[in-house]
Formats: sequence, C-alpha cells, structure tokens
Amino acid sequence: MTTYETGHTDISGFSKKVGMNLPVSMAVYVPSTRFDKKVSEKEFNARIKETEKMLSTFFGGATRLRGRGSYVEKEELIQEEVAVVECFATAAAWRKNKARLRRWLLKKQREWQQYSIGFELEGDMTLVRDA
Repeated sequence: MTTYETGHTDISGFSKKVGMNLPVSMAVYVPSTRFDKKVSEKEFNARIKETEKMLSTFFGGATRLRGRGSYVEKEELIQEEVAVVECFATAAAWRKNKARLRRWLLKKQREWQQYSIGFELEGDMTLVRDA
C-alpha cells in the first residue's frame, strides 16, 4: 500500500473502478466572532463564502456545514456559531497548494482577529496561528 504525505492509505485500485480518488480530506473552521464579540451575520457569511472560494480554487470544491462550537473559559461554557468548510483533494493538489493554504489561514487569523484558526487535515486538528 502506498501512503501520501498526509499518511492516508492509497485506495486508487478502488477509485479506478468507480471514479476519481480524492484521498486528502481537510476542513477550515470559520469563526463567527472577532476576539470574543460576535460579528454581524453579513460578515460571518462573507467569511464563509471567502473560505469556500479559497478551498474551491485550490482543491476543486468545498462543502459548508454550520453548527455551534463550545469551550470552557473560567469554568463557564462558551458557545458560538461556527461554519465548517470541508473539501477533499488529490495528493498532487495538496502538495501544490499547502503552502498557499497556510499563508491564507495565517492572514485570516490576523484579519479576523482570532487567537487561532481551526484547520483539520485527515481528522487531526491544528490551531493555526502566528508564533
């Protein structure tokens, strides 16, 4: 079995029979806040659309899911809206665009005034932020 840089198992024998193999899965967690303040619905939707466009441009398509994220701060449960924009890509597209994607995530972390941006690759979460 072949593994890609992400550690994903190659299932190309299967995909040759049924279609295109897109073994690299990833997702960007789009926040609905600026620091701890909720942004307008218009701004949140603009962030989501911008993320969808970026993933679609780099990797060929994207799917958006909306939900509620939560964390505990000072023993209080904090909940906020979040959008998860996910996509699947070829290994070649991942290798070609991963540096551009990282730069984009760091830019959005600063622009959206976030401590970090959640990025999931192959089921592993990374909190992307400037050091």
